[in-house]
Amino acid sequence: MNKKKIIVQVLISLLIVAFVFSASMIFLRDKKTHLVVFHAGSLSYPIEKLSEAYEKLHPNIIIEHESAGSAASIRKITEEGRLADILFSSDYKLIDTMMVETEPKWANWSIVFARNAIVLAYTPKSQFSSNINETNWYLYANQSSVITARSNPADDPCGYRTLITIKLASFFYNDSSLWDNYVNHPTLKSPWASNEAQLVGPLQIGEIDYAFLYESMALQYNLSYIKLNDYINLANQSFNDYYGKATVYFNSLTGDIANATGADITAKTGKAIWYGLTIPNNAPHYQEAIDFVIFVLSNEGLKIISEQAYQPVIDPPQTRDKGLLPEKLKDKVIANIEL
Repeated sequence: MNKKKIIVQVLISLLIVAFVFSASMIFLRDKKTHLVVFHAGSLSYPIEKLSEAYEKLHPNIIIEHESAGSAASIRKITEEGRLADILFSSDYKLIDTMMVETEPKWANWSIVFARNAIVLAYTPKSQFSSNINETNWYLYANQSSVITARSNPADDPCGYRTLITIKLASFFYNDSSLWDNYVNHPTLKSPWASNEAQLVGPLQIGEIDYAFLYESMALQYNLSYIKLNDYINLANQSFNDYYGKATVYFNSLTGDIANATGADITAKTGKAIWYGLTIPNNAPHYQEAIDFVIFVLSNEGLKIISEQAYQPVIDPPQTRDKGLLPEKLKDKVIANIEL
C-alpha cells in the first residue's frame, strides 16, 4: 500500500473518530436537563453564582438564564408564549398581578427572598462627582447639562421605583419643585434603557453621568454611589407607610411619565423593594425547578446572594399562603398574609 493510500485511510479514520466523539457529546448533552430561568436584570450576578454552585452539585443539570426587566421577563411567558422553568422578579407583586391573579392562571404562588435599595450611581468621570454627596445630590443630578438616566417602568420595576424615589425626595426635602425639575429633565423625562442592567455600561464609559440603580448592582460593578436616605430609598419595610405617600403614573407602552390615570396609563405606589420567584404552571421541568428553588432558598443559596452578590436577603423567605406551594417548598418559607 502506497503512502498516499495510507494517509487517506488515516484521515478517514480520524474523521470517523471525530464524528463518533461529536455524536457522543451531543447524546450526553441531550441526557442533561436544561432548566430555563428568566430573571430581572439586577439578578444577573446572583443567578450566575447560584447556577455555578448548583451545577457543580448536580452535573446532570444545565441552567440557562436570560435577563430582562421583570415585567418584560413575565411577558415572555404570558404574551410571547415562551417556556421557562423559573421566573425571578425584582418586584414580587408583578408575579401576583401578571401571573397569579390572571386568566389564564400562569402561576399559583410567589415567594419573596431578597431586598434592595435605590441608589444614585456615578463614576469619577461624572460631572460634579467631586461635589455631590448624600445631602445635595438632588441639586446636581437634575442639572440640564448632566446626563442622568433611568430604566423603563413599563419593563422594569427599577424604572417606576426611580420615579417613586424622586417623588419621595420632593416630600422629604420639602421642595415641590424637585419633582417637576426631574420629570422635565432632558434625559430623565423618558426612559434611557429597558432595564437597569443596561445603564451600567454607558455609565462606566462616561456616556451618562448618573443612573438610578439598585445598591447591589453598584457594589457588583464597583461603582461609586450616593446612599439615599431610608425615607427615600425604598429599602426599609418599616417605612412602607411613608413610601405609600408617593404614587407615580406612566405610559405602560412607552414608559413616559404621565400625570393621571387613563388609557395605557399605569399607576404605582411606593413600597419597600422585595424580590420574588415562582415556577410557571407550564414549566417543562417542574420537579427539577422545585429542586433548584430549594437550593436558592437554602442557607447556602441565601449566603451566595448576600455575600457574593452583595444583596440583602429575606431570611426566612416568605409567601402569602403556604397551602398553595408545592409540598417540597412548604417547610422552606414562613407565611405572611400581608404580602
